Amino acid sequence: MGSCAVDGACVSSPNYPGQYPDGEGCIIQVAPLDPERPLAIDVVDFSTEWSWDLLTVNGVDYSGTNGPEGVLPTGNITWNADA
Repeated sequence: MGSCAVDGACVSSPNYPGQYPDGEGCIIQVAPLDPERPLAIDVVDFSTEWSWDLLTVNGVDYSGTNGPEGVLPTGNITWNADA
């Protein structure tokens, strides 16, 4: 939900790989974990305005170049530009 682009299991900000607009955001609905095949987040490219643009996974905020590589999401993921 929101302005993120979804392609299969890949999610990106609007206008990727170009700069995303201010004030954008989305909620990424995560399917329940399959204990037989838990899927960790695979970060391909992560670059946001540090401390202003936040990706929140499992209650932890990520910004700058520190993405949630390898994290097993347990609920919805949110992204907000200029939070």
